[in-house]
Amino acid sequence: MSSTKIGNVAPFPPLPGQPYPPARNHPRWKELYRLHDEWLMKYWPFSSEKKRARIPFMNLAGFSTWCAPASDFDRMVWGARIAGIFFLADDYIDSGKMLDRIPGFKKAATGEGPLHPEDRAEICHDIVFRAIKETSHPRTFDQLTRCTHEWWDSNIHEPFRNLDQYLATRRVNIAMYFANSYFRYCLDINLTDEQVNHPLMREAEGIISDHVGLTNDLFSYAKEFMTQSDDTNVIRMLQDFEGLTYEQAKDTVIKKIRQKEQDFIPAGVAVLNDPELGKDPEVHRWIASLPYCMGGNNAWSQESGRYNIGDVPGAPPFPSLSFEVEETPEDEVVDDTEESALRDAVFNVEVIPEPDFTLDIDAIEAKGVRTKTQAALPPSLQLMHISESRAQHVGFHALTMSHRTSEDDSGIVLLTVSSLLGKYEIDSQKIGKVEVLLQNTDITVDPAALVHLLSQSELEVNISQGDSASLLFNAINHIESNTWDGRNVIAVAASHSNVVAMLVGPNAPIVIEPVRGVFTDSHHNKSFPSSYFAALQKSYQSYVKRISATFSKEIDVQEATHAASQFDFMLTDHPEQLAELFRVSPCLSAEDNQLPLHPRDFQKKVVLNGFDKGSIYEGLVCLVDAIPSHELFEKRIAVFSESESTTNSFFCLHTVSDTKRMRDTLKAMGCVRKASGGDGEAEMDVDAHELLAVGSMCQVL
Repeated sequence: MSSTKIGNVAPFPPLPGQPYPPARNHPRWKELYRLHDEWLMKYWPFSSEKKRARIPFMNLAGFSTWCAPASDFDRMVWGARIAGIFFLADDYIDSGKMLDRIPGFKKAATGEGPLHPEDRAEICHDIVFRAIKETSHPRTFDQLTRCTHEWWDSNIHEPFRNLDQYLATRRVNIAMYFANSYFRYCLDINLTDEQVNHPLMREAEGIISDHVGLTNDLFSYAKEFMTQSDDTNVIRMLQDFEGLTYEQAKDTVIKKIRQKEQDFIPAGVAVLNDPELGKDPEVHRWIASLPYCMGGNNAWSQESGRYNIGDVPGAPPFPSLSFEVEETPEDEVVDDTEESALRDAVFNVEVIPEPDFTLDIDAIEAKGVRTKTQAALPPSLQLMHISESRAQHVGFHALTMSHRTSEDDSGIVLLTVSSLLGKYEIDSQKIGKVEVLLQNTDITVDPAALVHLLSQSELEVNISQGDSASLLFNAINHIESNTWDGRNVIAVAASHSNVVAMLVGPNAPIVIEPVRGVFTDSHHNKSFPSSYFAALQKSYQSYVKRISATFSKEIDVQEATHAASQFDFMLTDHPEQLAELFRVSPCLSAEDNQLPLHPRDFQKKVVLNGFDKGSIYEGLVCLVDAIPSHELFEKRIAVFSESESTTNSFFCLHTVSDTKRMRDTLKAMGCVRKASGGDGEAEMDVDAHELLAVGSMCQVL
């Protein structure tokens, strides 16, 4: 949450001289706008390139950043994106009258997958709702889903005939109950269902909905008039059914907007004076946050190119409505000079495309059907949606790591598993198996102690020694077997210096892609960098070959292979071997290097975890800790696990949902810190800016 304590900095009810309703943008709004626009332009299936090009000038993220300026930054990344896709989805219903899309969007709002797996508009909804579900309190997410469904259902209604009927329907139809539910997520305000549905609370939020609906119609009328989609606009309704001129209708709406601002004060006070609602500080914080929805939406509506289309011949003039600007607290002001320059570099801000008044009438996409104007899915999403052979997206739900502090750490495995259960609030009765890998360590584990720790007798415990990949694939095979009973697996990797514990199960934020390349050759001596690299290359070649065999019946082989060959990061058991190879062989060419990794990309892609014999799991912990969740999202992580005598493996992980909870937990526990070396301190060599540096990667095909 922002350091601003809404309700203290901006008391409610408003004090004399205090801006009301206040309008203040999020301190990092420029960064949030860019992150939103880049994401939306990449994933949304625009019906024309002109519409895609207008996104940076529509400022869609601003609705959220203006209405909830004190939000947590990472949560607001998803808050801005959920608003963006709903604005675009609303165009299907508002202008295209495509009511057949509603069931698909409702299904995607559950965070359990789209109704039509090939439809990219639904996929965008699914991505955002899964990310929010991963980082939200279950109760808050359920409220979001219910309010989303309520809004979609409200799009089917009788034609408006008068102002009272309009306001009654628009309280839900304008989507502010839905917006308020995700604003509470962004602000980390977790209210009970009873509080949210209390008549006093519902009335206070209803007045906000009235205000936003009227303001929206005031500023959107010109665009809707030009697209002939103004039949649900209050300006049009007042002209048609009450005989007002445009100017009279506009003045009537503005007067009603100002009245709603005053109506909210007694409604908000009534909530705070209620003997039950008023005793909860979170209710106070929420009521104090709501006026920003009025002031912020007013400010944003006038800056957004979604509504402010300028002086267009034949359109009514764009109106104005004053708002009260509240200064950002001094301790929250950020220097956004670099962000402004970055935006100028990412988007062509010199040329603003003209408005596109064509209707959004894109039919639901069926398998294999794509319009010429719709960009193909990025490689990561192609793989995600064609690799259904990996049931239910099995992967990592939780990570934690303990550092060994003495030679005799016999209880460190139990301590790490206990920490995993406690920090992530994992129900031990939902664990069906514990897989433990002891790798180059003298640590011992008592299976009976693990059974006792998880307080259940029906627990399978397997302790083994071998390569890193076997730990993960043993867990996956258990979950994908016909005898799986629905319980998750705890996988534990114990090395000579650290113990990593992981929760592995379905519908995970970091999934394991289904293809695994293998290479077995006992003659290779991994102590030599060249031999190590040869094993890596052979494993990768096996991976590419198996990709062709796996996906040949799903999509074009070359397309699948190309998609699978692109990755953003790389984990290996011994990254120092690659570092040594690139140090002694700096002239290795792209042609010689069949793996899509060039020496110049080494520092940008390979995760150095700071341990001399670190495992791939220690590297994963370092990566999740180093990269913000919104940056790690939709990234592919190549993994090479080498073995001294058995099978080397090459496979990929894919972040399909938000990793914020894992990152926050790792940081709170201090899991990634300076590792003590033989002759001093060795800093964990994971730098977010370095890892995310832009660099071209060699392509195999």
